[in-house]
Order: sequence, then structure tokens, then C-alpha cells
Amino acid sequence: MGRIRLIITAAALSACATAETPQQTQARMDAEAAAARPAIEARDAAYVAAFNAGKFDQTSATYTEQGIQMPPNSPANVGRAAIRKSDSTFFTLGTSILSVRIVSVVVNGPMAISQGEWTFEFKPGKNTPKGMKAMKDHGKALTHWHNVNGEWMMAHDIWNADTPAQP
Repeated sequence: MGRIRLIITAAALSACATAETPQQTQARMDAEAAAARPAIEARDAAYVAAFNAGKFDQTSATYTEQGIQMPPNSPANVGRAAIRKSDSTFFTLGTSILSVRIVSVVVNGPMAISQGEWTFEFKPGKNTPKGMKAMKDHGKALTHWHNVNGEWMMAHDIWNADTPAQP
């Protein structure tokens, strides 16, 4: 009998709860984005610093265990080991410099999406295959973040260039 009363009380209380209005949802998400943006920007900056320093254990550590990196004109890199291998490729061929700027962040609970802009410069080195030339490129990116134990981590990362594809 006590269990039935508890179930009825719980059902009655949940029936009284009102859903967020669209305005309340937007206000909550704006507040969450304002709170999360500095941490997401710092995490993105740590990725860039590690990439430019050739510390690929650190770049891959910014992703969730099964994070997915989706570079242009290539298959997706699934998991930290594949991401580490992909990120390190450019360093074996020459010098790479990446910069990223986050344009916007949208947050809803433990998930976020950041929109960004990037620039990338590559200078050939002693291991560069013949025909591979220096390049500069820029473009846009979307990153899907998960808050894992209080730390924002990349779950999906995709980018593409604003410049025409090279032949």
C-alpha cells in the first residue's frame, strides 16, 4: 500500500512539473554556453599548442576514447590511436603550424557544438615526398564536445577548407 502511494505521489508531482518554454530553454542554453566557452576555448588552445609542438599523445587526449576526427578528403579517424597517427603524419613530412579561433559555442547540458575558423601552414622538410609543396590554407570547422567528468572533450571534429581543392 505504501509503495502504491509513493508511485501515485511521484506521478502527481511529475505531472505538475512544467516543461521549459522556448525562451527558458534559450536562456538556459545561453547561460550554459557562457559558462562552458572559456573551458572549451582553453581545451581547443591546448590541442593547437600540442599539435604545433608535435605532442600527439596530448592532441589525441583532447578527444573522447572513441572520438572521431573527420578530415577533408580522407576517411574518418576513429579513436585516439587513429587520431594520434593522423595528427603526427604532417610532422614526419615537414613543419606544420595550425591556428584555430572559436566563433561560437552552443551548449545543452553535457553536450556542446563549437563553430570555428582555422589556418594551416605546411613547409616541406627532408622527408617530404617529391612533388609535395609548401601550402597555406584556411577554413571552417564544427566540433561536437562532451563534458566527461567535468572536462570538455571532442567527440566529433570536422573541418574543410574555404579554398579550392588542390589538384
